[in-house]
Amino acid sequence: MDIDKIDFLPQELKKILISSGVFSLKDFQIEGIKVGLTGKNVLVVAPTGAGKTLIGEILGILKIVNGHKKVLYLVPYKALAEELYVSFKSKYPFIKFEIGTGDYLDKPNEMLGRDGDFLIVTYEKADSIIRNPPSWFSKLGLVIVDEVHLISDYERGPIVDSVLTHCLKKNIQIVALSATIPNPNDLSEWLKAKLVISFKRPVKLLEGIYFQKNRKIYFYDPQPDVSEEIFIDSTHHLEGDPEDRSVSLDYIFMSEEGKDIKGEVKVIRMGEVKRVERRKCRDDIIDNLIRIFYDNDCDECFYCIEINRSSSGKRGFMGAIIDLVNDLFQNMRELGVRWQILIFRKSRRLAQITAKNVAEYMKKSKLNQLFPEAQEIAKILLSEVDEPTPITEELARVLEHGVAFHHAGLSHKERSVIEKAFRNRKIGVIVATPTLAAGINLPARRVVIEHKFYWGGEEEISVASYKQRSGRAGRPGLDTVGEAILVAKDEDELIYLFNKYVFGELERIESKLGVNLPALRDQTLALIVSSNYLTETDIQDFFKDTFYYFTFKKYFRRRDRDFLVNVKNVIEDLIKWGFVERRGELLVRTDLGALISKMYLDPLTAHDLIEFLYKKKKPSSIDVLSAILSTPDLSNYRIRALALVKKSSSILKKIDLINQNTKRMLKESKYEIMNVLEYLSLGYQLFLSIDEEKEISVFFLLVLILLWMEGVPIKEILDGLSPNFGTGDFL
Repeated sequence: MDIDKIDFLPQELKKILISSGVFSLKDFQIEGIKVGLTGKNVLVVAPTGAGKTLIGEILGILKIVNGHKKVLYLVPYKALAEELYVSFKSKYPFIKFEIGTGDYLDKPNEMLGRDGDFLIVTYEKADSIIRNPPSWFSKLGLVIVDEVHLISDYERGPIVDSVLTHCLKKNIQIVALSATIPNPNDLSEWLKAKLVISFKRPVKLLEGIYFQKNRKIYFYDPQPDVSEEIFIDSTHHLEGDPEDRSVSLDYIFMSEEGKDIKGEVKVIRMGEVKRVERRKCRDDIIDNLIRIFYDNDCDECFYCIEINRSSSGKRGFMGAIIDLVNDLFQNMRELGVRWQILIFRKSRRLAQITAKNVAEYMKKSKLNQLFPEAQEIAKILLSEVDEPTPITEELARVLEHGVAFHHAGLSHKERSVIEKAFRNRKIGVIVATPTLAAGINLPARRVVIEHKFYWGGEEEISVASYKQRSGRAGRPGLDTVGEAILVAKDEDELIYLFNKYVFGELERIESKLGVNLPALRDQTLALIVSSNYLTETDIQDFFKDTFYYFTFKKYFRRRDRDFLVNVKNVIEDLIKWGFVERRGELLVRTDLGALISKMYLDPLTAHDLIEFLYKKKKPSSIDVLSAILSTPDLSNYRIRALALVKKSSSILKKIDLINQNTKRMLKESKYEIMNVLEYLSLGYQLFLSIDEEKEISVFFLLVLILLWMEGVPIKEILDGLSPNFGTGDFL
């Protein structure tokens, strides 16, 4: 429906939406907004890019303007919070926006809501606000939760579960926004919310498997009766001045009746416009796919395309990636359009290696000339980053050729430069780790997804993870088709990938609150700290209201008892550690327990540190740092450090950068580790116990922190440690 015809939106809001490019609302958006305006909870489930955010955005603005209430908008990642903050603030100058991401630059919770009405916060920041309610909390009228399906995530999910449980118990209105999930009724029933569902993507998704052996991509087309036609202003070309290369494109769908879909590319000139048809062909594998999945009822649902294969000489997955990059950009050059590709790899190291290989091929094949502004982007990166590191320099080298990598080791500024360049189509390739899939809005014409990873053995990503990443395919407003592509080594794997990922069922979302013991400890302590009059029964009643308990009681009736036993054991641990006291039937926080909850520490981490201080009468600063680095909260960093043990020679070199007094203390306290590192640096193979591995990883991290404390430039600290450690890990 056209914005002008929607009577429940204020005229001023209509003007703002139209000026920002929103001329109409889809049926599911209208339904979601109408329900939200009644004050009821709403769960909106729709594909990536369908326009869920706009529902939360409009309801948040109207809650402030009409209801004079404050709004919390929850997102999973800091980058997404920053993106929405900039976008909303520019659109609604009359609203007081604030952002809270939990970093050291954050405003205190009290000031955050005192200064702002529309607060865009990460899940963790929202949890902090709820466990220590500021004075303005009573004015909170709406909580919008973006990516609520992440309630099933092991790390962040328990926080979402707890925050939403608090909101339900306090009768705060909830608007939950989710990607497509198989059990939305479970979530809506728990939230007591009206379920609004849309299955329509704004951009048609073509899911395909690339079979490198025969140079073909095998696509599944969900709408074979509707074809893509691209109308391009033929007066613009990719060559020439940068302004001329900013091609104006208009994509539409047209009926394909009477057209030969097996032919080569056809170009039909229409004055200043040329029309292009997608190339399609059929072979024995296509016939087999039709037989397996559609029993010959849908001949045109499957087709294949023979790609422009690269001359890189690379094999395996890397070779396949370069083939797919080459194919997209050769077509881009031929058609005069501006396309981009997003590649998901399983680790930081592989993201950087892949970006380097793609950049080298772009240079060799001269495809980098399609993105001439990229050289300027590389210069901007080096000029804007205050302390360039080895990762910064490597990023600049690949950026020169229109390629970038993206992962959590990058600094905020590095990520910002890359994201802005990609949105403005000044670079053509981003190779990212999976965090980008749910992080920020960077869609691309083609998305390539690595489906295998290694964690104590070879495993595969979930169907939900695949769908989330493939959701980045297709740029609304620029494309009517997006391509999500997996890679198969043989025909059997090709069929398997179609069966598991293209046609497979999504995994049911379930909270991990009951199985993530650090989260359960943290949330139990926070619950006691935020109230002075709780009994053990009250605590169990709270957890009985969580999504975890709701689903496990519904599907696994006996196992819900195990959860309550875990809660009871956690309470006993908190009492034993001195963070909580029993006073009759009441459970009361101690000052120490309140401090630990406020600091957002795993109670077990706090217990370990206190035990250390009791045992060590006069600990040195190195002893204290080592104890901190040994705690459960730092386990992820220790794993990353342990992966660099083979680079022990670089650790020994870094010790030489530390001042003499600190170096002497370090060697005295860690003498045996020094010997082990020297043996490893000489190439000896040593069997290390779990305790020894932990000691070495702690020592490694200790050296890095000491260097940073002494003011050694980050570039020198990180030299040789890329990509396991980057600026993003320090700041």
